[in-house]
Amino acid sequence: MIATAKRSLEVPANAVRPVLRALVAERAATEPEEIALRDPADRASWSGRAPAALTWRDLLERADRLASALARLGLEPGARIGLLGPAGSDFTAALIAVESAGLGACLLSLTSEPDELRHALEHADLRAVLVQGRVGELRPAATLADLAPALFRLRFIAGFGPGLPDGVLDLDAAPTGPSRLPFGFGGPAPSLVTFAAGGAVLRSLPSLVAACAPLLHALRPSAGDRIVSCLAADDLKGLATGLLPALLAGASFEPIPVFSAAALAEALARPGRVHLVAPAWAEKALRPVDLHGGSLVLVRDAAGALPSPEPALASRAIIDVAALGEVALLTGDRRTGIPAASPAGLDKLSGWEVQSDGSLRLAGLAAAGAAALPTPASRRLGTIVAAGLGGPFSWPPRFSAERDGARLATLVDRLREPSP
Repeated sequence: MIATAKRSLEVPANAVRPVLRALVAERAATEPEEIALRDPADRASWSGRAPAALTWRDLLERADRLASALARLGLEPGARIGLLGPAGSDFTAALIAVESAGLGACLLSLTSEPDELRHALEHADLRAVLVQGRVGELRPAATLADLAPALFRLRFIAGFGPGLPDGVLDLDAAPTGPSRLPFGFGGPAPSLVTFAAGGAVLRSLPSLVAACAPLLHALRPSAGDRIVSCLAADDLKGLATGLLPALLAGASFEPIPVFSAAALAEALARPGRVHLVAPAWAEKALRPVDLHGGSLVLVRDAAGALPSPEPALASRAIIDVAALGEVALLTGDRRTGIPAASPAGLDKLSGWEVQSDGSLRLAGLAAAGAAALPTPASRRLGTIVAAGLGGPFSWPPRFSAERDGARLATLVDRLREPSP
């Protein structure tokens, strides 16, 4: 049982309402029995946990219970909490709960070696980590328990599922009563930390929401759609092309965190329009798949050589997403032609740099026009200066990257408007 110092339940007058919880609560109030998230059918085989199909009400209640458990840890407001596990019901509830408890989330990779993981924990100054006990052959909870004695600022490790080692708090045994949190917090708004080659990248959750906007403009998903993602949710491109767009659109999210052709086929066979998110290298295999009128979203890193995209399909939207590390995502609809498919496109991109004024400059492309894109280095929209990116790619230049309250509501409303 988790029981330590209690947090104040007073809501400051300047309290910031959690962004992610607000999105879930909205759907829980209007469509409580609709499925919000579905784990893959084979989840038990690689995690020892039965797959869950959570309604919006289930997801809200689960996240609120977990947020209450986190509040009982007595961590200071804004303290950073690591998340180490596969995308799914546990990860999603944990991400929402960390924000609701007034804490900051840090996404950790299951593929990290112990030394890399230790460096990440120290570099991000984490106070606690929420972890999965088992993921296939990996034992991430045991790895963290081995590292913990040398991490003097790490106060708690808490986990989901069977096989948790001694010293790791069992979140499945946390109190199950109703939440006592008021879900508003003062001080700095919670943030998200991800890792790039150059180190940790800190961004506000509203900035993360802004990073989803181009994809949502291209997909125009509706509340009845499903977003099925084959990407890990441990970086910007995984989170901003899967879970976050689903929460913003009110669509159901179905991750395939441990890739299985059978699990993917089962997910795609269910009725309803599907937007399938997958790595770009899988395009040839996925082009014939029936998505029931949905879109194929192909994600690639902009660094290095890019494979030449196949021609557009008249019968289906193919959306290309190029990740500029952890800085930004470029999104384009292949039916309108995208720079990555042309000789003067992203294949000539040699690098990028965030300028002191918050703008993002792309190297290797001649300056010819400008378009606006939110960047984590700025509290407003930065400016991208690059060749050929103003037309086929889309950004929301009319939106501010600092989104809370009325600004967030305006963004969500506009993203949900039908295509003109």
